[in-house]
Amino acid sequence: MGRKASHVALECTLQSHPNMVILGEEVAASKLTLFEITKQISDAVQARAEQDKYHGVILLPEGLIESIPEVYALLKEIHTLLRQGVAVGKISSQLSPWTSALFEFLPPFIRKQLLLYPESDDSAQLSQIETEKLLAYLVEAEINKRQKEGTYKGKKFNAICHFFGYQARGSLSIKV
Repeated sequence: MGRKASHVALECTLQSHPNMVILGEEVAASKLTLFEITKQISDAVQARAEQDKYHGVILLPEGLIESIPEVYALLKEIHTLLRQGVAVGKISSQLSPWTSALFEFLPPFIRKQLLLYPESDDSAQLSQIETEKLLAYLVEAEINKRQKEGTYKGKKFNAICHFFGYQARGSLSIKV
C-alpha cells in the first residue's frame, strides 16, 4: 500500500461524505503543525456547535502523524536513538531541546506508541500510533480552553474514535 494512505481516506470521503477529511499530503505540503490541525478541527466543532450540531465525522488517513513536520522530526530523532541502542527509558533525555519539549507535551499513550521500535526500513509503525486519539485529546483540551475563555458555548466535547485502516483497504473501489 505504501506509506501514504490518503488515497484510501479520499475514496472513503467520496463514499461517506464526512464533515471533514484531513489528507496527509496536504498537511505535508502546507507544513501544517499539530497546533494548526487541532485548531482547524476545533473551529469545525465550534461552527457545528453554533448550529446545534453536536455530531460529525472526521476522516484521517493512517500515517497522518508522519506528515506533520514537527512530529516527523521527533520520530526521526527517536529512531536514530533507538538504532544507536539508547534505552527507551532514556530517549527523552537524549532528544534535542525542541523535540524533547514536543515529546513531553504529548500525552503518555502517544509517547509510548512513538517509542515503538521502527520497522526494518526505519519508518514508524504507523498502524500502532493512534493519531485519531491524539487529535481527539488535543481538540478536547482546546474546546475546554475556549469554554473557559467564553468563546465556545456548546456542549461538552466527546469524541468517539475508530480505526478502520484494515477495513478500508479491503473494500472494493467505486466504478468511475
